[in-house]
Amino acid sequence: MGALSAKAVIDETLPNFLGLYFGALSPPEVRLAVEHSDGLLTIGVRRVDLTSGCFSDALPARPRH
Repeated sequence: MGALSAKAVIDETLPNFLGLYFGALSPPEVRLAVEHSDGLLTIGVRRVDLTSGCFSDALPARPRH
C-alpha cells in the first residue's frame, strides 16, 4: 500500500517496484498485484480516504487467520 508521505521510502527504480496502491485510483497492474496477492505486509497504514482511494480499496479490514 502506499501513501504520498511514504513515497520514495523504497527505491522506485527496483525492477519489482510497481507503484503505489490507492484502491480504484491505482494503475491496473498495481491494483491486480495487490488485490490478488497471497499476503500483504502493512506497517503503520492508516486507512483514510487518501490511502484507500476514497475507500475503494479491496483489502480485508482485519488480518486473516
